Amino acid sequence: MQFRLALVLGLSCGGVAASGGAAAPNIVFILADDLGWTDTSVAAASLGNASDFYETPNLEALAAKGMTFTHAYTTGANCAPTRAALLSGQYAPRAANHVFAVGDLNRTAGQAVPLIGASNGLPTGEDQIPGSAITIAETLRAAGYATAHFGKYHVGDPTNAALANGPLEHGFDANFGGQAAGHPGSTYFADAAGAYASANVGPELDAYASPGEHLTDATTDAALDFMSRQTTKPFYLNLAYHAVHAPVADQGRADLVSKYEAKTPGLRHDNADYAALVEGVDEAVGRIVNYLETTPDPLHPGQMLAANTLLVFASDNGGLEAGGVTENSPLKGQKGEYDEGGIRVPMFAVQPGVVPAGTVNSTPVSTVDFYPTFAAAAQASPPPGYVLDGENLLPILADESAALARDAIFWHFPGYLLDSGRDQRPQTVMVKTDGAHEWKLFYNYEDQSYELYDLAADVGETTNLAATETTVVRDLALEMATWLLDVGAETPTVAATGVPAPLPALAPGDLTGDGQVGVADWLVLRADLFHDLSGVSPSEAYFRGDLNRDGRNDEADFLAFKQYYLAANPGGSVNDLVSIVPEPTGLGLVTAGVAAAAVRRILCIP
Repeated sequence: MQFRLALVLGLSCGGVAASGGAAAPNIVFILADDLGWTDTSVAAASLGNASDFYETPNLEALAAKGMTFTHAYTTGANCAPTRAALLSGQYAPRAANHVFAVGDLNRTAGQAVPLIGASNGLPTGEDQIPGSAITIAETLRAAGYATAHFGKYHVGDPTNAALANGPLEHGFDANFGGQAAGHPGSTYFADAAGAYASANVGPELDAYASPGEHLTDATTDAALDFMSRQTTKPFYLNLAYHAVHAPVADQGRADLVSKYEAKTPGLRHDNADYAALVEGVDEAVGRIVNYLETTPDPLHPGQMLAANTLLVFASDNGGLEAGGVTENSPLKGQKGEYDEGGIRVPMFAVQPGVVPAGTVNSTPVSTVDFYPTFAAAAQASPPPGYVLDGENLLPILADESAALARDAIFWHFPGYLLDSGRDQRPQTVMVKTDGAHEWKLFYNYEDQSYELYDLAADVGETTNLAATETTVVRDLALEMATWLLDVGAETPTVAATGVPAPLPALAPGDLTGDGQVGVADWLVLRADLFHDLSGVSPSEAYFRGDLNRDGRNDEADFLAFKQYYLAANPGGSVNDLVSIVPEPTGLGLVTAGVAAAAVRRILCIP
């Protein structure tokens, strides 16, 4: 509570001016649910792979008015992880997020598997962010914004006061429909008799739901009404449509379903119900944009709201191919999988006078970038010490030729999702741009193998280059391991032994990154023996001997190294190392004599 109060007191005064003294823009973030990379009719958004069946003219208009991103990635391959990262600003392994999956990380569909998935979400099991997270809504509200959530929430429960993690507890002044449920139950708000259709959608939207009204339309009505009532503050809308998430059959608006039933099927897409849901979201975007462009701005007389609004559209993950709903080709994979089809999505950004019209940006961007971007636009920031993993995108929104400081994006999925035709096993994944190459590396925890693809030449991930590009694999794997250490990532557990699965690039006990466990690693371990390493990054501490990642290089790390060394060198002994390397002296927190004695005792040397 004191932490939150400090946030409010520290940012609430003078927080409505952006950099350079310009007025802080309204921020409208629109998130579609399960809309795949090729599920729009915008050719540039999918590098020429637009749908020839689904129609999204309003997204085409967004692309013409602003910037299209061809390499927009979600932080999760399904709903909850992406929303958790959006709100918390953190990658899944960090404490203010910790949402890797929907449900849990052991969705094995009864298959025998060698690993046990890590923990997911809250200690009580919910796939939700903790109440301690400082969300983007909290940061913007403290900066003077009116904030509201509309539609699907999924990562907090407004009905559970004990969790204190619903939209209203996490910085939103108003919540219209946000619940813990991951799907709407029905995309119709009320049946013909006016009865409420599903408890998965919060009752706040009842006022906007006439009998038979579609959920997408009612959610848009609520957003328009909220904007119309904001006359004294800039506003932040988190507008998260439930569409085009399942259920799909008979869930599209009747007029749109009829339109697509009469249309010639496309080469890849032909589902009329799904097409109706897609165009329904597109129509909703058009209504929002039209309102912004035709409504005077009460904070800026003589201008329309659009002139002072940053609008961003994206999806929470790739399309779901199971059941023949849609198809993501040429991308491999689907929702729930960390192939491109599960994590690459359409994205557009518009702000007149700031974002150049009709531009296309190929910079890889991530869901975690939205928090620092929106905060920078509002000239706001979270409290000191609160970690944000993303980058501020404003420089590349203003200039498509600009570059980010970051050159890699990471994903960590320490478990299983093997249902609904999906085969997602424990992996850590990274994408890194290196000159003409767009490297994507997978580390598979089950057998410690690697897959490497060059997306610049192989967006479909068809040719595994790991066997030939060994130097690239080694360098990226070490970078991946460093990231995992720094974010405190849990790995899955080996079912047969109960020990954590090894990190990429590093044989257990390998402190030099050379793939071996020997004299060089012993030298590193002994150099910081009995030292407190809590003041350095977790990765630096690990590579200085903190093998158990507790912030110290101590007896426990000695014992661990001994076991790792003997396992890696079955013909040798630890005594061999001691005979090569003199006993350490001056070991920091204990006297040299005690340290030397401890070394000999722990290593069982007489």
